[in-house]
Amino acid sequence: MRNEYNQLSKNIKSGGHSNILVKKMAVTLEMIHKEIKQMQNNLYLLKHIMEEEYELSEKTQEKLNRARKTPRSEYISHEHVKQKLLQ
Repeated sequence: MRNEYNQLSKNIKSGGHSNILVKKMAVTLEMIHKEIKQMQNNLYLLKHIMEEEYELSEKTQEKLNRARKTPRSEYISHEHVKQKLLQ
């Protein structure tokens, strides 16, 4: 696309034009426009998903509360986990 753009620029500056090159650029711009529109739609959807207020299930809330109450002394170290996995 960059080469096509450079060629089009040279043709325009020299007073000439290439119909084939112009058509290729038009198709490329149409494709870019379509992709931008799709991205806008995706962002719109993500925005609304993030604005929703979700609640955790009771089961998940219980697990979270239990995890928060667990003393650090009961945690397993990263090194210990690595050793177990590499055995």
